Amino acid sequence: MNVLVIDNGMMKPRFGAKSIVFWLLQSWKKPEPLHITVRRGPDLDLPKDPKIFDRIVISGSAMSCMDTPPWVDALDAFLVSLIQQKVPTLGICYGHQSIARAMDRLEGRTPRLSRSSTPELGWTKVKLHSDSVLFEGMKSKSFYTYSQHFEEITEIPAGFRSLASSERCQIQAYEVEGLPIFGIQFHPEYRVHETEKFFEMHRSRGNGPLLMEPNRSAELYDVRVPEIIFGNFLEKIGKS
Repeated sequence: MNVLVIDNGMMKPRFGAKSIVFWLLQSWKKPEPLHITVRRGPDLDLPKDPKIFDRIVISGSAMSCMDTPPWVDALDAFLVSLIQQKVPTLGICYGHQSIARAMDRLEGRTPRLSRSSTPELGWTKVKLHSDSVLFEGMKSKSFYTYSQHFEEITEIPAGFRSLASSERCQIQAYEVEGLPIFGIQFHPEYRVHETEKFFEMHRSRGNGPLLMEPNRSAELYDVRVPEIIFGNFLEKIGKS
């Protein structure tokens, strides 16, 4: 299987892409090899044809989902192409927002994105309210996972189906109806040591009062969440 990871990170170290690659490899259980290619969105390093890949993951970013510098226009054009070609895709945080933005732009609509009045920085309790192959195997309809976003999708776009929400964010996950394309606002790829670095970073930036459950990382981290999500994405998405 050939998997493409689009790394949209704006600064080093780029935890997102590295962590996504880790979980893709960790979740792959078949004997045949898993080939992972990482390309850089901000560097305009995007493949011409997404169809050559079996799966695509769009990473998070520090870039505002409402800004459209040239590299974002190129990313949106790439996302439109993979939507049209029905390539199985998972958008994470900024990737989740970007797929919705690209779909709205494709349909000639104003993207439904805005600054959140209740940003999520830390451990978030996500509640599933619709069945989806992406979450098959979850033992509960709710789980904790790490979130890190100041912006969000404010309204589910036409043709999308909302799958999950949290107390502060109404659209935590979606799937595009009739297409193997999914978005999640949260970051299942981050492990405890990575979340602790992010908590430290946010404290240094004066965001301490916004942090959610910063002292409960070891308690709230559930390894089954990334195992299930990335495993289902590799094994079950796109199958009839």
